[in-house]
Amino acid sequence: MSKFYNKRKAGNGAGANLNVTVEGVYATDRGHLLEFTDVRNSKNYISFIAFLTSFSQNFASSWNQEEVMGRMDPIATFKNTKRTISIGWDIPAGSEAQAQENLARCNNLTAMLYPSYSRQVAGDNALAMSRPPLIRLKYANLIDGKQKKGLLGFITSCDWQPILEMGSFGAADKNIYPKVLSISISFQVLHEQTLGYYGTKKSMGDEWPFKTGGVTVDSLFEGDK
Repeated sequence: MSKFYNKRKAGNGAGANLNVTVEGVYATDRGHLLEFTDVRNSKNYISFIAFLTSFSQNFASSWNQEEVMGRMDPIATFKNTKRTISIGWDIPAGSEAQAQENLARCNNLTAMLYPSYSRQVAGDNALAMSRPPLIRLKYANLIDGKQKKGLLGFITSCDWQPILEMGSFGAADKNIYPKVLSISISFQVLHEQTLGYYGTKKSMGDEWPFKTGGVTVDSLFEGDK
């Protein structure tokens, strides 16, 4: 698990003390972190304390529906089920140094939305896209994959805005560092396993899509059997 509070320095210059915040330690210990990992480079990751303002997951099934003369209902053929996650969170700062770090974290997140390029010919300025910006997203037991590495997918939209009424830190370098930032994203999940049923058995297991600590619907009614 990545630590929210690692490598954070309070102030500038060498020898600054590590700025270990109470909320950072609590979020890391309890797993209350939003974690983003770049699939192209697992060392490129960023985490945010989960001060959630909105959170929803949509499972949308697509059907091909054919109208038939004299039939009241269409003939429906199943196509697929897509999973989309929408999540929003605030990023508060209690100091100028923390506000600077928050902007740096936002920089890293937005950079993950862009692809990788490679040169086809040495010395040539022509570039070709080599890898798409796929991401793994994780949030405790509510957004996670089978191997506990997060869900594979891609961000389709990312909305960033400072909360203007909360003000900002006026730094000596004449830059503006907002005290509170608000981010919301839409994430399209790419399924890495076959989902469905083999006879009466679910191929995805009983703790999908949410980890329940071993509790299943069948276990709730074992005493009634």
